Amino acid sequence: MLTPTVFAAAAVVFAVLPAVAGAASAPTAPKLPTPASSTTCWGFLKPSPIAYEPNLLGYDFHCDNPITAYTILANRRAWDLPVIDDFDTAPLTTLGDGVTPDPNTSWTCEGSIPSDGFNCNAGLNSKGTALGSMAAWSVAEGTLDTSDPYCGTPAASDAKKAKKATKRVNPLNPTYPPGLPRAIVQLVVTDSTGAQDGPFVLSDTASCWPKKSHDHHHHAVSDK
Repeated sequence: MLTPTVFAAAAVVFAVLPAVAGAASAPTAPKLPTPASSTTCWGFLKPSPIAYEPNLLGYDFHCDNPITAYTILANRRAWDLPVIDDFDTAPLTTLGDGVTPDPNTSWTCEGSIPSDGFNCNAGLNSKGTALGSMAAWSVAEGTLDTSDPYCGTPAASDAKKAKKATKRVNPLNPTYPPGLPRAIVQLVVTDSTGAQDGPFVLSDTASCWPKKSHDHHHHAVSDK
């Protein structure tokens, strides 16, 4: 039989144990990094036409810090209809060499079409425990298709050039409106700190400037 003194001591022990257990079950959460917009990205566009999509563009970019999401925007003029017809929903990622696939990054892109942009995110990591990300200097590669030619179309005042520009491979939409400016395609990213960076303009690797013609000078043959 427990004496009153021993019973009281046991009650104190049992009263303390739940409090200790409760304290142990609530560890302090790690402090998240403060978002800091210090990421810079570089990217390029290149024509990648296929059947029935003559305006298809390939894009690729890399950043100097890990990123978890990105947005592609395309605009011509404020009053133009949506610029993008469709886009790649599962872009690839390669390591810094631009060739070796990056097994740790899986992009998923979503958005309405036609539109002026779409959004991509890296989802969860391979363990499903945290947001995935693309490492610094890895390269994301995808495609987007503009409704009209990326380089735009000549003004209606230049009848010959405008008529030539209206020819299109897709018979379902054989003409383009005249007088469209070149599209401007930009990139905004969310980095691993949660900060957003950009917009960064994707450079045009296939120049839209007209090719310079070479003048051929014919010299008269001397009779001497």
